[in-house]
Amino acid sequence: MIPKFSIITVSWGHARFMPALFASLDRMTYPKDQVKIWLLDNQSPDDTFAVVRGMLDESGTKTKGGFPCALIKSPTNRGFAGGNNDCMAQALAEGYDWLFLLNPDTEIAPDTLTKLAAAAGDATVGCLQPLMILHPDTDRVNSVGNAIHYLGMSYCDGYRLKRDDPRLAPFLKPRDLVSVSGAAMVLSAPAVREVGMLDEALFAYHEDVELSWRLRLAGWKLRFVPDAVIWHKYEFSRSISKYYWMERNRFLVMLMCYRAATLVLIAPMLLALELGMLPFGIMRGWGREKFRVYGYFLHAKHWRELFVARGRNQKLRKTSDRAVTAGFATIVDYQEISNPILTWIGNPLMTLYWRICRLLLWW
Repeated sequence: MIPKFSIITVSWGHARFMPALFASLDRMTYPKDQVKIWLLDNQSPDDTFAVVRGMLDESGTKTKGGFPCALIKSPTNRGFAGGNNDCMAQALAEGYDWLFLLNPDTEIAPDTLTKLAAAAGDATVGCLQPLMILHPDTDRVNSVGNAIHYLGMSYCDGYRLKRDDPRLAPFLKPRDLVSVSGAAMVLSAPAVREVGMLDEALFAYHEDVELSWRLRLAGWKLRFVPDAVIWHKYEFSRSISKYYWMERNRFLVMLMCYRAATLVLIAPMLLALELGMLPFGIMRGWGREKFRVYGYFLHAKHWRELFVARGRNQKLRKTSDRAVTAGFATIVDYQEISNPILTWIGNPLMTLYWRICRLLLWW
C-alpha cells in the first residue's frame, strides 16, 4: 500500500519563496492521488496568500501540476506550532499516513516522497528527516539531523560542511536521530495520535526539539533518510527578539522532558552557564532578553501550564533518561555563534561535567 503524504507549509511573509516552492512541488513524481498540500498563511504582512492563490488552478483546489491543495488564511498569527497543528488536525481527519512539515523557504527533490515512502515501512519509526542541503550553496549541508545539548540548546549537525567532506561520511547513511529539524519534519500519523502535536506554548523555536524528545520518550524512533533531499534557503537570524524565544524555550523543554532527578544533576552546570551567558548577552545586546526569560518564570500561571505539559510528557514515558540522553551533545558546535571562550573553556568544561553525570545517571 502506498502511504499518503500531507505536505504542510506555514508562511509568514514568505511570498518571495512561494513560486520556487510550488514549482518544486509540481515536479514531484509521487502519485497525485496520494498527496495533498496545505499552505496556511499566518496573517502575513506581504501578499503571500494572493501569490499562492495565483499559482492554483481555476477551482483553487489544485496546483497547476495537478496536486490537491488547501489554501488557508489564518485570522491570527498562530505561530509555527499553531499553524502546523491546524493543518495537521485536518490531515489526520482526512486519513493521511505521514504529515510532512516543510518550511516555505525550501525546494523539494522530485523523488523525495518516493524515498521517504521506502523508509516508512518500519512501524516503530515516528518521524523521518530528509537530507537538508543549503541553497544556493548546494555543495554544503544544512542538516543531517539536529543535535540536542544536554543543557537544552539545539543546532544542525553537519551545518555548512561540504557534501564530500569525509567527516560527513558516517552521518550520510540511514540511522536513528536524536532530534529532527522542523524545517523538514515528516511525522507518522499513529505517532502523532499517541503523543500529540507541536506544543503551542513554545510558539517559535524549539517546537521540533520538544516533539522529537517527546516521541523518543514514548519509544518512537526518529530516522534519517539521506537519499531523500530538500534544499533550504536558510539564513541565520540575528534578531534580538529571537534570543528570548530560544532561551525561554530551552528551559521549558528541559523542564517538560527531563526527570526531576536529571534536572537536579545538571543544575550546577546550568547555573554556571547562565552566569557566563548573562554578561556575554549584555555585551552583545540581548541581555534584556535574558531578563525577560527570568521574568517569565516568575508568573504562577506559566508554571501551571508547564506542569500540565510536563505531566503529559512524563505520562508517555517508556524510555529512561539514560537512554534518551545517550546521544546528547556535550559541546556547542555551531559556526554562527562560535567564539574562543566557548571553544577553549566552555565546551571542555561542559563535556567533563556531562561525563561525570553519565556515571551517576542510571534512571
